[in-house]
Amino acid sequence: MTARTLPSLPLIAHDLVKILKWFALVWGALVVVVAGIIAVTATLYHPPTSSILDGSLNAPRYWGLVTGVFVTYGGLPQYVAAGLTRRRFAINAAIVSAAAAVMAGVLTTISLYVEGLFYDAQGWHHKLTQPHLFTSSDQVATALLEFTLVFGTYFFAGWMIGSAFYRWRLWAIPLAVVGYGLALATEAALGTGWIASTLNNTVGKVHGSMPLAVVVGVVAMAAMAVTNWGLVRDVPIASRRT
Repeated sequence: MTARTLPSLPLIAHDLVKILKWFALVWGALVVVVAGIIAVTATLYHPPTSSILDGSLNAPRYWGLVTGVFVTYGGLPQYVAAGLTRRRFAINAAIVSAAAAVMAGVLTTISLYVEGLFYDAQGWHHKLTQPHLFTSSDQVATALLEFTLVFGTYFFAGWMIGSAFYRWRLWAIPLAVVGYGLALATEAALGTGWIASTLNNTVGKVHGSMPLAVVVGVVAMAAMAVTNWGLVRDVPIASRRT
């Protein structure tokens, strides 16, 4: 690699800060909504008997997917305009996506843990409503790894979907289905998400496996990163509409 293709720490930090600000806004809104639901339920009806936050965790997954879609649309033209290589863009985008997945996993794990502490302080039962590899919010290490794998595959799937549409427009739909399928495959291996719930109700109980999920998730993210490089390495830069 030359200096122009090596990952740039200032650029990576800049992109991470932008994603973190956006995620903090979305996550803050979700926390406010969850806190409001808990307060209304406890005041007007009866104390909640299950985690409100856990039942809302589908939304952040799709935030990651949508955020990933805009990585190539927003980042590639800026990199090229600044005289940087497409390889550098692809490497930086992969690093940013992986780091953003870890940050999202940490915030999700902490939020669920804090909700559990609040329930315990009130004497409420903190039952998880979604299938997971962990059975309580204090199993922090398992929760963190699960959420990081989920966010990671959704970020990378969104990035691949965005790159495919940037290059092929509507012809990218089949590849978009593949990307989303890889994210779902990781969730199925973890035994979490709506795909696990659907499988539980149709074909029988799905038993997640962390070793299998790590293999599936890492291979899926690596495959999508390589596919992204193939998509952006020679794609024409779309002109801005005035």
